Amino acid sequence: MDQEIQTERALPPAHSQVLTVAEMCATFRISKNRVFDEMKAGRLAAKRVGSRVLISRDDATAWWNGLPDRKVAA
Repeated sequence: MDQEIQTERALPPAHSQVLTVAEMCATFRISKNRVFDEMKAGRLAAKRVGSRVLISRDDATAWWNGLPDRKVAA
């Protein structure tokens, strides 16, 4: 049961305007290192609040929309 509770907490509430790094990883199914690499490269905006790094949903969506589309050979 504890495992089930932890899984539910991994995803942010729909009304939350910000994501933690862990929530960003769970939402987009990417690694923590990838999130920090994207921030370092300037492709993903984030804010530091104390020791926490927060990413706005708008910035997360903009990052996602900025990724190249996969081209399928015809």
